[in-house]
Amino acid sequence: MVAGMAHGGDARMAWAMGMTEDKAMTTATAWMNDVDVDNDLDEQQAEYYRAYRALRAKANAARIEFEESMQGMAEPGHKLVFNYRFGKLSLAQVKGEYNQAPSKPKANRPSLSEFLAKQANGGHSR
Repeated sequence: MVAGMAHGGDARMAWAMGMTEDKAMTTATAWMNDVDVDNDLDEQQAEYYRAYRALRAKANAARIEFEESMQGMAEPGHKLVFNYRFGKLSLAQVKGEYNQAPSKPKANRPSLSEFLAKQANGGHSR
């Protein structure tokens, strides 16, 4: 919904959501891109990112241990599934095995360096 706010009557929707039309346009034109850590970041940034990834892996391992420790509370033939949305823990009991849908592969996107070079060139390829 936000992506289309920059046009026509959608400015009223942006205003209703507390956004100025300029803010809605900025949101509509935001980009998402993959970053090549080894080539797009300086050494200090890459070090910070690697430290973040190591802590995230440790947190993920703790999450798995926690969730597995809770499975004994489920009724026979059921499994507990967890949600951590907005830092709040919630859980549900589901019948059988719970299998999360596989994620879809990401479209081939340019690297951060390629994207920034394109933007510096007026948004056009060389």
